[in-house]
Amino acid sequence: MLDHSVKQHQECYGAMLPNLSKVRDNVPLRGKVFGCQIESNLFHRRGRMLGVDIEQWDTCVACPDYPGCYALSMATFALGDKVRNI
Repeated sequence: MLDHSVKQHQECYGAMLPNLSKVRDNVPLRGKVFGCQIESNLFHRRGRMLGVDIEQWDTCVACPDYPGCYALSMATFALGDKVRNI
């Protein structure tokens, strides 16, 4: 018989990267490990800042759910990027 129960994950599962569908100029956007911010004034974008929390990265890599969490984070990130560019 197949087990159809849903595996329980930590609350942070799949949230290593920021959700790009929520990006706003001059507002930091964070995931559990990675973050970004687009710097802008009224007329043009001036720069992009990227950040990595190395201590949190080490914690995530040591987690037994890391492979699936990373895959879900990447899929969510890619989808958010596509939605943002529609």
